[in-house]
Amino acid sequence: MASDISIGSLIIPAIFTPYVSQQSVLKNALIRSGIIFNNPMMSGKLAGAGKGATLLSFQNLDTSATEANATNADQSDDSTPEQIHAQSEIFARLGRNKSWSAADWDASLLGVDPMAYIGNMVANAVMKWRTHSLVAMLNGQAAAAEAAVSGSLYDSASETLETPYLAGTQINATTIGNALIGAWGDMGTRDQLMNGVSDVAVFMNSATYAFLQRTDYTAFQRISIQTFGFTTYLGFPVYVDDEFTSRVGTTSGHVYATYFIKAGAISFGYAAPKNATELWRNPDGGNGGGVDKLYQRDDFAFHVNGWSYTGTLANDNVTDTQLATAANWTQVLLPKQTGVVTLLHNLDV
Repeated sequence: MASDISIGSLIIPAIFTPYVSQQSVLKNALIRSGIIFNNPMMSGKLAGAGKGATLLSFQNLDTSATEANATNADQSDDSTPEQIHAQSEIFARLGRNKSWSAADWDASLLGVDPMAYIGNMVANAVMKWRTHSLVAMLNGQAAAAEAAVSGSLYDSASETLETPYLAGTQINATTIGNALIGAWGDMGTRDQLMNGVSDVAVFMNSATYAFLQRTDYTAFQRISIQTFGFTTYLGFPVYVDDEFTSRVGTTSGHVYATYFIKAGAISFGYAAPKNATELWRNPDGGNGGGVDKLYQRDDFAFHVNGWSYTGTLANDNVTDTQLATAANWTQVLLPKQTGVVTLLHNLDV
């Protein structure tokens, strides 16, 4: 039986827009993990005008090489205060949108309304383009860290295919330790959550996850015997997402990036754009049969502690290609203050 439900009766923009925003957050593993901080200050800045905004951060007071003053009884011996240094960190406003359409005749042929399905899946689409932009940002910052020989990136990978790859080029406890200790001075586990799991999570490609399960299964541990699919590796909660892709090596083979991210290292802001959800009906479409269109628009931003976007804007917006470009990023804080470490590695797949 053909459906006579129209998209206009299913989707009310005033209700649908906040629903999509909420669901895209709830469905995003990065945000649900607690690693990303939903930052009201960023959202407030996005609610105003501008292509982006500046956040101020301060260098740690203990980074000075000067020793503490030795107290004495000389009243004329005044101490000299040290200056507090601030850093400007710029984040860019990201505008994304997509639209979908379906003809009334589709519902007659299929017996279901395709636009009802599209409406239900919009939150997934928003989640996907947000995640894609965030991963592009992480990739660009990793490339910038590599170019600057920053401790925020540890490159153990071979750029040439080897059969098999040496252990020192692959992901394992040793290369992970080298990456984290080099950047943070420890494995990032000094601060523990109540359940004994590190406040650092690891995000990896599914091929990396499969490789580690196959070759180093003893390092995996389920948080609970009643919790399936959520594991830890070396004490780090593991999140798998194929948005974390590999690249071809300089000569041959593939290089994978795995990210270790401290809770709160990444901030997220959102401001509802004008007409975030818009419906349009063309009664002449489909040769008079009628066509419904749904437009979804998104206005958001991510910010990684210690990084500033210094690139130009293309058509008053920042593309994912620009986010993934190393030259567009400047690291303004020490690696241990950014809270994100990238490990480049190979896999014997």
